[in-house]
Amino acid sequence: MIVKDPKKYYLTVLGSWSAIILLNLVLAAVCLAAETGHGGGGGQIKDFLYRVLNFSILVGIMYYITKKPLANFLANRKESIRRTLQELELKKAEAEKKYEEYQKKLEALDVETKDIIQEYIESGEKEKQKIIEAARKQAQYIKEQAQFAIRQEVKMAKADLQREIAEMTVKTAEEILRKNIKKKDHDRLIDEFRKKVVKAK
Repeated sequence: MIVKDPKKYYLTVLGSWSAIILLNLVLAAVCLAAETGHGGGGGQIKDFLYRVLNFSILVGIMYYITKKPLANFLANRKESIRRTLQELELKKAEAEKKYEEYQKKLEALDVETKDIIQEYIESGEKEKQKIIEAARKQAQYIKEQAQFAIRQEVKMAKADLQREIAEMTVKTAEEILRKNIKKKDHDRLIDEFRKKVVKAK
């Protein structure tokens, strides 16, 4: 039980005891009056009064003995409860503060997580564009190399064809000359060749 005001509580207890004692005295007086009416002796009244006096003295001594310790106990108890309530209030305030801090951290973490995800998405898009551009350049390079190789092959094929045609032309001309040239034409050509050689010297 929590006692807010120990003095008030103590006075209430004392008042309750006083009311009980007074009620006992009234009941005892009624009982004695009834007995006296039936012819009881006066010695019983004295005995009763001594007992009431003894009881009152006992209550007074108990009140005197327990007054200070009870008041101290109740005051200490009140102070202890007050300190406990203050500590609980402080702990509650600290817990609320920590809760708010953690809530802010969670919100910041949520924002940071979204930013990181967005950054990764943007980075992925940039990397994708880089890969596409590199693939396009590589394809263009391969295409150009293939076209160059084709041109070279065509040139080589043309050169081979021209050489073959020249060789065939020379062979054909030789065959025609062999068939148509006569001894006298042959000697004349040799003489002309010698004269040209001598002039060249």
